[in-house]
Amino acid sequence: MELTNIAFINYTASGGGAGRICSLLHQSFKGSYLYNRYENNIRKGIVKIDNDTPRNRFHRLCKFLLKVSLRRNVPVLPKLLSVLTNHLSEPLRALNLWRGKEDFCFPGSSHPERYFLRTLPLFTPITFFQIFLTCDRSRKFLPSTHF
Repeated sequence: MELTNIAFINYTASGGGAGRICSLLHQSFKGSYLYNRYENNIRKGIVKIDNDTPRNRFHRLCKFLLKVSLRRNVPVLPKLLSVLTNHLSEPLRALNLWRGKEDFCFPGSSHPERYFLRTLPLFTPITFFQIFLTCDRSRKFLPSTHF
């Protein structure tokens, strides 16, 4: 059985246990894409999902200044910018967090047609809950037929 048009979606492309497994799966399926938060290498089929671009300008400015102040070790400023970035730049989001709602605000992935490289008729997104793997003697990962 040959699977084509596969998209793997993970927080990172290589770091951590799940990232490493996702990376190995991506490498074993030719033509697959790995969508993640940090890395971008279109030639290897790794695509970055940018969650900051759709956010408001004030939030992006605060986040940029926070990164700069952390890099330059400016005292007190990172604390202030952290409060601005996490609580005041997006007041509705902060209110929902304060009320105890789960934060699933990932604007970069709310519309998949924006970031998938191509629209395919038989696109098969695969999650780790849908796949069971077997390993052959040559250490290549193969999909199991036990779905």
